[in-house]
Amino acid sequence: MNNRGQVPTIILVVAALVLAVLALFVIITFQDNENFQSKDISRMLSDLEFSQQYITIQTKFIFQETLSSCPTCPPKQLKQKIKDSVKEIPVPHYVGNLFLQLRTGKFTLTEENSQYQLEIQDLFVQSEKGVNKIVRNFNICLIFDSRGNFLRNC
Repeated sequence: MNNRGQVPTIILVVAALVLAVLALFVIITFQDNENFQSKDISRMLSDLEFSQQYITIQTKFIFQETLSSCPTCPPKQLKQKIKDSVKEIPVPHYVGNLFLQLRTGKFTLTEENSQYQLEIQDLFVQSEKGVNKIVRNFNICLIFDSRGNFLRNC
């Protein structure tokens, strides 16, 4: 009688039983916390969207206020006035580096055909929840008329 095939067969059966027990253990101990993670990520993404919109609106407001205080100023003087005006504003935690860019003058302001173009590069906003962190990078380019009214994005 030939018994050489019995040992591999027994090992195969034992391995299958071990894998079945392991699969049952994983199924039993699995904690369904995907809902919580999904809610956290959704909340982080909505925070990012809010922060980016806030930055855009705040930038429009800062430029409009600056231009209304000095409507005949050339762009170079307006740029300095913007830098000076943001030194007084307290910085909310969710605005990323907007005020740093404005305070250090890392933006361009040009005038052409009685329209002003304000461009700020390398802005970011971030949101954190636990160990998760999302950073969104973007640029702002806005066009205003001679009275400081927002016309359109570049």
